Amino acid sequence: MTMVYGAGAGDKNVVIFILEQSAIFACGLYLAKAGVNLFTAEIVPAFKGFARVFAPGAVPAVDVMVLFTKAPNATLIGFLISFMVELVCIVIFPFIGLPIIVPGIMASFITGGAAAIFGNATGGFRGAVIASSINGLLLCVLPALTLPIFSQLGANGVTFADPDFTIPSLILDYILRLFSFI
Repeated sequence: MTMVYGAGAGDKNVVIFILEQSAIFACGLYLAKAGVNLFTAEIVPAFKGFARVFAPGAVPAVDVMVLFTKAPNATLIGFLISFMVELVCIVIFPFIGLPIIVPGIMASFITGGAAAIFGNATGGFRGAVIASSINGLLLCVLPALTLPIFSQLGANGVTFADPDFTIPSLILDYILRLFSFI
């Protein structure tokens, strides 16, 4: 076996290093899911009581990770498809003139899983694959498009990961260009 060298590797065997990193990832996901479940079980009832007094008719919003236990297969399919699309983008982007965007694992898992759950609910397996593919593409293309915008602001190499941040950035850039502010 080869040895892994570098930050955090501690000159470990490659198999041991991979197993440790996998365990850290799994623990992080478990903690995030446990936090969402705790939030749902404890805070939502408290919110409902508070809302009855101060904001009648308000509906609590919960994180999408609440759905992951309801559709674990769709979640896994979404993560894997989204991540594979992002890996393909890493290979293709240099050839089409876009900067390489290294995918964030948590963004791939959370948004890819959510996209697949909703895609599966509306279009079955095919819907799950299409939705998570689009998600993976958006997680790479939109940050690559916003990278020059933030470079103009003096933040070189900085971008947002999720479409809910990059789309408003692109829209705002377009509006400011219309009025010649940039």
